[in-house]
Amino acid sequence: MSIDLLLLQPKGTTKKYTRSSSIYPPLGLCQISAMLPEERVYILDSEGLNLSDEDTEIEILKMKPRILGMSTTSFTIDNIEKWSIWAKKNNIVVIVGGPHATINPEDLFIKCQSVDYIVRGEAEEIIEKLIDDIINNKTPDYHGVCFKRDNQVVINEVILRVKDLSEISFPRVSGLPIKNYYCPDAKETPMMLMQLSRGCPNGCSFCSASFVQGKKIRYFSTNAIIDQLEYLTKEFNIKEISFVDDGFTTN
Repeated sequence: MSIDLLLLQPKGTTKKYTRSSSIYPPLGLCQISAMLPEERVYILDSEGLNLSDEDTEIEILKMKPRILGMSTTSFTIDNIEKWSIWAKKNNIVVIVGGPHATINPEDLFIKCQSVDYIVRGEAEEIIEKLIDDIINNKTPDYHGVCFKRDNQVVINEVILRVKDLSEISFPRVSGLPIKNYYCPDAKETPMMLMQLSRGCPNGCSFCSASFVQGKKIRYFSTNAIIDQLEYLTKEFNIKEISFVDDGFTTN
């Protein structure tokens, strides 16, 4: 078996940096997964599955991915570099997105020299083209993508944002270890995260939301939200939803 893209949430991504050792689903990776046919992509949540590094390596090699995708915050850079180095040793191309990659791609390329590509912002509308171009050895010289060419780093200044959220799907959560997700605020399990909007009108110094997602708030439609809530409760018996919108109280 082989796939084009394996999306990895490494062990040590959430539990180490959240209060009460919370374990959350990789919502951003699930969103990327939803934009690709299921046969092209697989999510491995080593954090949720509590896999050791050795077991994670075994699972990745079973899937034989051409590309490894990860998301990074400023806290998880060392973990990203560790898995990027391993991927390169196994001839796997590495793509990284997330807050730190968006805000400071130059720094990420310096600290994670095994990373091949960085996507700034919201990758949903370009991810399939990017995967195709990488597989076909084409240079992805377009908005939002940073890469290396002739040993030089090419930084694209554009941060991608999806203007109309009705054009994208809600995150694909099938196959995740949903029963293992934990938050101390949850009164019932299983629980799931859900984001109804993107953007934040504020510019708090401790938060990247307005820089990464913009200050203009964009919403999923009411019908789409209701459909997703029904899907989560009926298909996965979800008992509690944690809404993670940065601008939740603005409307």
